[in-house]
Parts: sequence; C-alpha cells; structure tokens
Amino acid sequence: MSDDPFSTNAHQSDHTSNPTSEPISNPTARGPSWLAPVTALIPIIPPLYFLSFASLTFWRKVPELGRQVFWIFAVLQMVAALFTPDPMWSLIFGGFRALLIGALLCTGSFLKDTKFLQPILIGETITMLISFTTTAMRHGWDTFSVRLEHPIYISVSLGIMAMLGFLIALLGEKIDSRLRWAAMLINFFALIFSGTRSALGAVIAGLLLVALISKTPRAWKHFTATTVSIFSISWLFSSGLLGFVSASLGRLTDAGLDPKGRLEVWREAWHSFTLHPIGGVGTYQIGPSIPSMLFPCKIFPPIEPFGPCPIWLEKFNGAWNIAHNVVLHALTETGVIGTIGWLMLLGFFGWSAIRSKNPLLIGLFGSFMLVNLVDNPTLLPSPHVAEVFYVAMGMAMVQAEQVQSARGIARQPIFASKEAL
Repeated sequence: MSDDPFSTNAHQSDHTSNPTSEPISNPTARGPSWLAPVTALIPIIPPLYFLSFASLTFWRKVPELGRQVFWIFAVLQMVAALFTPDPMWSLIFGGFRALLIGALLCTGSFLKDTKFLQPILIGETITMLISFTTTAMRHGWDTFSVRLEHPIYISVSLGIMAMLGFLIALLGEKIDSRLRWAAMLINFFALIFSGTRSALGAVIAGLLLVALISKTPRAWKHFTATTVSIFSISWLFSSGLLGFVSASLGRLTDAGLDPKGRLEVWREAWHSFTLHPIGGVGTYQIGPSIPSMLFPCKIFPPIEPFGPCPIWLEKFNGAWNIAHNVVLHALTETGVIGTIGWLMLLGFFGWSAIRSKNPLLIGLFGSFMLVNLVDNPTLLPSPHVAEVFYVAMGMAMVQAEQVQSARGIARQPIFASKEAL
C-alpha cells in the first residue's frame, strides 16, 4: 500500500484488501434532479439551506461513531442551557441549533461525495461577480481602491465565501477545467479585494495542512503558488506602483487590533463568561454581553433602521453578535459544559477530515478553524458558509469510515475508540 494518502494506488489497495467495502467515492452516485440547481442558489438565496431539515430522515446514514459524538454534543448543549439565566429560551434555541447541525450532517452523510459541492461553486462565483458589479456601479474607477461590496453580504462574509469557492475550485474533483479556472480566478480576486485578512490567512493555512498531510508535490505546489500569488498581488496593489493604494489590501499590512474592535469584544466576552461560567448566557442571547457591538434592534439587519427593539425582544437584541473567536463565543453562550461539546464535535470533524484523505475536506476544515480564531464562520445560522461546512464534515465522517472499512478496521463505539476520544 502506498504511503501517499491521496495516491490512486493507495485507494486501489484498500479496495483490493476488502472487496466488500463501499467505494470511498462513488462517481456514479446521483442525487435528486432538483439538488444541483437548489444547491447552486444557496449563496444567492441563503434560506434555502433550511431544506436540510428534510434530511433528518437520513439519520442512519451518519456513521455510528459520528452519531455518538453528535448526541454527546447535543446533550451537553441541553445541560448547559439549564444553568443559564433563562433556561427555557436557552433550551429552545440550543435545541434548534443542534437540530440544524444534525440535519446538515445528515445531508452530507447522505450525499457522501464532494462532487455535490460543485453547484455551490457556481453559486459562489455568481455571487462574486455580483459583488464586483455592485462595487463598480457604486465606485466607478475607484473599484479597486475600496473593499468589495454586495447588496446583501458584508465584506468579511464575501471574503469567507470567496475562500470557500476558491478551495472548492482548486481542490475539488471531477470539475470541468474551464469552470475550475474561471471560478478559481474570480474567487481568488474576490478573496483578495474583500480585504478579509482571516480568510486570506485561512486559505494558506488550509493548503499547508493538506500539503503536510498528503506530502505530495501537487499539494505543495498548490500551497506555494497560492501563497506567492496572495503576497505578490497584495504588495502590488498596496505599494502605490499602480497610481493608487487599495484600501482593502492596505489593511492587510495592519496587524494591529483596535482596542474598540476585536480586543474589546474579547474582553467583554471573557468578562461575561466569568459571570456565568457553568452554562453561559444562553444560545443567541450573547448580545447584551458584548455592549461594544450592541446597537438598537440588531436582531435582524433589515429591521435595524426602524428604531429600538420592542420590549419583549430586548433580551434578544444582538442575537447575531459574535465574540470573534469560536472558543470565547462558546464559553460566553454555553459555559464550560457546552464548550466541551463544541470542542469535541470540532475535534471529531478534524479527525474525520484527515482520515477521509480527501484534500478538499482537509483544506476546508483547516481553513475554517483558522478563521474561527478571529471570527465565527461555524456558527448557525449564517450567510450559508457554516451550513456548507457541516455538510462537508458529514461527508468527511462517511468517507473516513469507508477508508477504515476498506482497511479492515472494525467499527467501534466511541468509548472504545481511543483515537476518536
């Protein structure tokens, strides 16, 4: 068997050793006829991802070990909710988020193959084209001097979405070469001009993780070429050699933290955690805990201009606010108890992605985890990037199990699986 986890020979050897095992990737698998167009529309019409609740009927498709980890995660969220200031709402909201995560994992486990992420690539690319068009219409010749804009999404979200699109285009399998190159270039330049530092660093980190695990020349070439391109283009547009300095790229050289920015948010989140260390303040009730981010009626952006929240909604003001760090956010919302569940779930995703030997799944996991240091791209609901992440991790769980089965490794319950623990 080859030592290269991405080599064709390694996969063939695995199947030869166990001919009854299920293929790691089934190229003939086809989803429902409506799946591709609906998936492609998700970046344009995000609420479509709520259709994933229908996938709960595929719960048995989730590998046994994955189901056990998820149940432990969900139970810890519910237990944490009992120790919050308002247990009833915390149970309702915590249960909703856990159910949505479960539905997305079911979707990924049912689809199995990363080729079903390709329609997302089309949707992301269209979204980036809309962003360039919007920015050009608003700023004309100054388009490349400002951060990328969109009628719905903010610049940070655009950067993370471009990161997602670029990784799918670069690492995805069975993609038409014309679509691959067009999507890769459009999403790459959208990533650059969004000015989202975390997303740019995350692409490099994700590709580095793939290269370190695969140890293949191709993976190192992807990492090197992407890293050199990012730094070269960033320097070119921020140096003034073109007659202007791009604001989006100029901020890439600013490594400092504004005391009124993330540093202040982190301080406030930590202070809130110290007041409610066991169960936190409750899911979607973090708003008042981060006053520096609290604005009138920030329960949902479209209704912000209409003044302060009604009295009955005040306690949920800032429901979508984030602590700009996944661990701090988990500690603030769900305390120590809930955070243990989050770390266990995310850790299991990493284990599954690496075991799957799929470069795209490994790259997505590494990139999302780096962005999690300064943002919260894995929190639900989101502009759709978190939803895609959980679908991908559902695929990773299935593919990891298939790799193990192909090698004749028996399935084990979680408490008997030292690696999973």
